[in-house]
Amino acid sequence: MADIYGAVLPIPHSGVERLLSGEKDVLTKYGKFNHLCGGCIIQFYDSHVQGVVGEATISEVEFLTATEAEKKFGERIFLTKDEFKKYTSGATTWGPPRKKERIMTVCVLTKPKSYSRVQKPDIKMNMFGHYLKR
Repeated sequence: MADIYGAVLPIPHSGVERLLSGEKDVLTKYGKFNHLCGGCIIQFYDSHVQGVVGEATISEVEFLTATEAEKKFGERIFLTKDEFKKYTSGATTWGPPRKKERIMTVCVLTKPKSYSRVQKPDIKMNMFGHYLKR
């Protein structure tokens, strides 16, 4: 879809700080955002302040299981080990445990940029996020 230039994703406050400071550069998110690619942007929606607080540019996108992502990117992932374990254990999902590992979108980010003021998204935020379209 040529009109998609990125996505706005809800990110935990502590994770946003790690990404915007450049301390971490790998964003993992359940869901397969097939239309993201290198050069697209990710805007960070911080639920603590209920708005978009910054962005980064995607340098590469992969679709991996949590096990694969942790093995490949380890300490670069924006969540702490405990946060990542909780997120990937299903503690934040509904329904019975899955027999097969779910695929997540894994974005390596560059050029993090904080906004000078919080921006309200054009579309109401949900737990998954949404694409940005021209």
